[in-house]
Amino acid sequence: MTKWFLLFGLLLGQSSWGQFSKGSVFGFVSLEGALTIQCPTKSTVTVCRESFLEPWPYDYFIGPLNPNATAIEFRASSESDSGLRRAEVSYNGSTGKSKEVNLGVSSLFQKPLLRIGLNNVEATLLSRKKEILEKIKFTVRVNREKNRSCEDVQVIVGTDADCEYSYSICQQYFTEMNYCRK
Repeated sequence: MTKWFLLFGLLLGQSSWGQFSKGSVFGFVSLEGALTIQCPTKSTVTVCRESFLEPWPYDYFIGPLNPNATAIEFRASSESDSGLRRAEVSYNGSTGKSKEVNLGVSSLFQKPLLRIGLNNVEATLLSRKKEILEKIKFTVRVNREKNRSCEDVQVIVGTDADCEYSYSICQQYFTEMNYCRK
């Protein structure tokens, strides 16, 4: 009889758990590499720089099963800044899995949920009518990792505009260089 109460207690205790699928510890890495871009009428050398969250800057959340849950809202604060960051994505309450959440990409159109240091995260399961079904609190640590450099590369492109605006070429460069992992 005691075993049943223990098992039942464990199952109830798990109703408010949750974490990102890749865990609760991530690494923040600064990447750098030189790129010589050969355009039709000129060439240019640019230094590509990017910040990267490892193991990957996007992840999905694994949480409680709740068939009424259709969305999940995240609110995160960290010890490294006083701001509160927010993200909301779809959530499949039947499987307990969200759509991917932007944890580490910062661009003109995207803001990351996590910062370097200890992040206190509150996840709120929401119904289709935005009713609060459940709140989950957990922490995620983002460690500053050693900076990495990629080898210098020369690329040939089809337009002179690529010599002027190299942002997308730098992104492709880091992807092809496996984010400077040796």
